[in-house]
Amino acid sequence: MKIKNNRLMFAYIAIIMLSLTGSNILEAQQSNGVFQYNDELEGDFCSGSGCYGDCTNSYMENSFAEDSYPSNTLINNVRGWMGKLIQIKPDITIDKISIPGTHDSGARNGGSFVETQGWSIEQQLAAGIRFFDIRLKPHPDNTNELVVYHGVFPQYVNPDCLVCEYLTFTQILEWMTDFLVANPTEAIIMEVKYEGKVDKVKDDPSQLDEFVRRFNNIYL
Repeated sequence: MKIKNNRLMFAYIAIIMLSLTGSNILEAQQSNGVFQYNDELEGDFCSGSGCYGDCTNSYMENSFAEDSYPSNTLINNVRGWMGKLIQIKPDITIDKISIPGTHDSGARNGGSFVETQGWSIEQQLAAGIRFFDIRLKPHPDNTNELVVYHGVFPQYVNPDCLVCEYLTFTQILEWMTDFLVANPTEAIIMEVKYEGKVDKVKDDPSQLDEFVRRFNNIYL
């Protein structure tokens, strides 16, 4: 997919739909046709200090816990939810579904004012997330790569290691492709954004030009 600078609205770059089986599978939800958080999924497994304490089996783990991850209950309930829905409602269209998504999907380090997610992209996919908000800037060391940022804070594959591997756009695409190969009834919607201030982009259009060049040169 190629984009041209003169078609950009400054920060917003593209809406990318990734699917290996076609658009008719973009009709999804749970096997009962309803995607919702309910008491059965949430559970009441918290000990001592409540749901911000030890919630090893709850539906949504404590997002700010050191070892936060989606519960097995959640993963099992939402596995293949798009394919299940299309079997129940084969004529449903995408505008009739609520697709679960995340804001600043890759922001997992930088402090409480920057971190927006406790789960990795792979964990979010396993938890049923199908819309991703991916915010990127040029890689500081690789002239052909893009890195996930939240504001001025770069993000890392391991959020606990800030001198380790950057979380790149290429890595995210590889994870998503692997997921789609393994789950051919599912689809992913991604919004890709240049994470920079509009005023600065206006003052220095070359920033966005470089972003567009790198974006267009990234292939799987």
